[in-house]
Order: sequence, then structure tokens, then C-alpha cells
Amino acid sequence: MLKEADVYIETLMKLGLTQVQATVYLTNAQLGKADVTRISKLSDIARSDVYRVIPALEKRGLLEKTLGTPIMYKATPLNEGLLTLLNQKNEENDMLRIETNQLMQKIQTNEIELKPESEESEFVITSELNLYSKHFEEQIKAGQSTEDFIATTAAFKKLLSNDYENFKMLLGRGVKIRVITEMEVREAPSVHSKIKELGKTRLFKLKFFKKDAPVCMAIIDNKAVNCQISTDLLPNLWSNNPQILKIVSGYFEWLWSKAK
Repeated sequence: MLKEADVYIETLMKLGLTQVQATVYLTNAQLGKADVTRISKLSDIARSDVYRVIPALEKRGLLEKTLGTPIMYKATPLNEGLLTLLNQKNEENDMLRIETNQLMQKIQTNEIELKPESEESEFVITSELNLYSKHFEEQIKAGQSTEDFIATTAAFKKLLSNDYENFKMLLGRGVKIRVITEMEVREAPSVHSKIKELGKTRLFKLKFFKKDAPVCMAIIDNKAVNCQISTDLLPNLWSNNPQILKIVSGYFEWLWSKAK
């Protein structure tokens, strides 16, 4: 096999070939022209598997068959083969983009029909940061009446950094925001001006724990809760279960009464 064959195979696989197809093509490209027996021996792939993938490689324009005894196969040079696969991939992506846009238009057209008739209780655990951040921001923006937060110093600083404009928007439309965080926040210059600006309205209220925050949590309109379920931010639990909301809302109110 060629030097750094793994790199070639990995790239060929990203361009749409299977591992066996990539190995057979790469081996044939190295040999220039060869029968199945030689390709099988050099690639260490069973002859039956070589026979199995050859039609697909021919269809992609990577191999040509030369009739004779035995039948020989000639590979398209690697630089040409890579360009061919890249062009095919781009065409597939263009078609996929068109089909996706068409499907999204259909979904938007039938948006009301796609909504469930009734909202059931859910418990959703998110472990990927980008997905969690996307969902969390959407939930904050959707707040209608109240948003309550419990946060560590680090979490509150990040919350203000990411959602400061959203907070101003929420306060502007009359949403009440309460936050309980750690006293260390008062020593963070980066949040002073933002806290002062948000505090210009009575709708924003901030209190502090005497000790460390026991958990990071957000309650939106008393209809949904986001809560960390480990010592790290992720994984995170989201739920709209009424009984869970009664528990976490009661817990927040108790902490609020104790905080300064």
C-alpha cells in the first residue's frame, strides 16, 4: 500500500466510499492495472469482497474493466479520482440542500397541523453543549411572565454574557426576573454595569447566597425547568412535568426567602 495509506483511505471515505471500496481503489491505483487476485493479495481483502465492490467503483468512474483472461482493472489516477468524488459529493450536497429547503417549506406550511394536540410531561436530558445552549436561549426568549434563576458565580457571569440583551428584551415586555447567585459576583467588574442597568427596573431582582450556590437552575413561567444533574453544567435536565415544577418552584421560593 502507499505511504500514509490511512490518510488517503480516510479522505476517500469522507468523499463517500466505504472502507473496503477506498482500500480496493487505492490498491488498484497503486498497481495501475491488475486482476482481482493481485488487488486482493496487496490490499488483504478477500476476493469475494473485491468482486462485490468493483461495480460500485466502476459506476463512480474510478475503475475501468479490460476484457481478457483474466479480466483486468485499471484505476483512474488518484488526483483525478479525488476530484471526481469531490464533484459528486458537491452535487449530492446541492441536491440535499434543495430537498431540505423544500421539506422545511412544507413543514412551515403545515406548522399548525404538526403541533401535538396536547402537551405531555417530558423529561429531556441534554449532554451536548451547542444543543443545550440553543435550547436554553430559546426558552429564555420565550418567557412570558416570570423567569427565576439559581446560578454559581461562573454560571451567572456566563448567563449575563450570553443573554444580557435577551434579559433587557424580557424586562421591556414586563417579564419578572429573579436571580440568586454567589456573593463573589459582586467582586466581578465585568458584570457590575450590566447588573446596574438591569436593576433600573423593579422587574429585575438579585439576591446572594451566604455560601456556594447549591445548584444551577432556571424556571421559566413556572411551566418548564432547566436543572444541572451533575457537578458540571452538562448533562442538563429539562422538564415540564407539573409535579417537578411544584417541587423546584417551592425550593426556589425557600432559597429566595433565605438569600440576602
